[in-house]
Amino acid sequence: MGHVSGSGKSRLKGTASRWRPFAGAAAGLVLANLAALSFYVARDFTPFQLLVMFVMECLWIGVFNALRLMAASLHGTPYDSRNVDVSPGLSVVLSILMIGTLGARYLGLVALTFAGIVFVQMNLADMDVHDFIEQTLDAVVASGSSLFLGHAVSFVLDDLVRGEYRTARVGDLVKWPFRRCFGLMLAVALALGAASAWPSFADTTTFALLAIGCKIVIDLRLYLHERARFSVRVIVSVGDSSNGPADRDAASRSNVLMP
Repeated sequence: MGHVSGSGKSRLKGTASRWRPFAGAAAGLVLANLAALSFYVARDFTPFQLLVMFVMECLWIGVFNALRLMAASLHGTPYDSRNVDVSPGLSVVLSILMIGTLGARYLGLVALTFAGIVFVQMNLADMDVHDFIEQTLDAVVASGSSLFLGHAVSFVLDDLVRGEYRTARVGDLVKWPFRRCFGLMLAVALALGAASAWPSFADTTTFALLAIGCKIVIDLRLYLHERARFSVRVIVSVGDSSNGPADRDAASRSNVLMP
C-alpha cells in the first residue's frame, strides 16, 4: 500500500500553509459564484441573464482594481523603482489618469461582450424591449447581490487586512483586470457557443452548472496566480539587502505568508 514520504508530507504541509491565508477570500469567490447559481435556479433565470451576470462581474473587477490602485498610490509605492521615487501625491494623479484612460478601454471590452450576448439572445428568442430591460435589470441586481460581494470580500481580506497594497505594482494592477475580464469572456464565449449550438440544452440547470463551474476554475486559477505574485514580491522585499530596516519591516507587516 502506497505511502507519502517525509519530504512529500513536508511539501504538502508547505503548500497548505502557503495558501491558507488566502482560503477565506478564495472561498468567498466560490460562494459568490454559487450564490449566482442559486439566483439562476430560484428566479428561473434565462441563459441570457446568467451571462449578463458574468459581464457585470467585469465591472465589479474594474471597480475594485481601481480601489486597489488608489490604495497603493496613497499608502504604497506602485510607481517606484530602484532609481525613481514617486511621491504619494504624484502617484494619485498618475493613477487617476490611468484609471480614466485605461478604464475607457476596459469598459469598451465589457460593452462589446454585452453586445455579443444581446445579439445571440435576439437571434435565439423573440423578446420585446420591455422583457429585455426587465431581464437585464434582474440580472444586474443578482450580480450585485452575489458576485460583487465576492470581490468585496477579496478586497477587504487581501488588501485591507493583509495589506497587499504596500507591495502592489502598477503594471500588475493594470494587467490583472484585463486578464480577469478575458477569462470571463472565455467563459461567456463557451456558453454562447453551447447556447447557439444546442438551444434546448441552454435552458437547463446543467448548462448553468457547467458555465459557473468553468468560471470558478478560471477565477481561482487567476486569483491564486495573483496572490503568488504578491508572495514572491514580499520575499524579495524582505530578503533584499539593499533595503533598510524600515523597508524590511514594512514588507514583513504585509502579512502575506512566505513559503
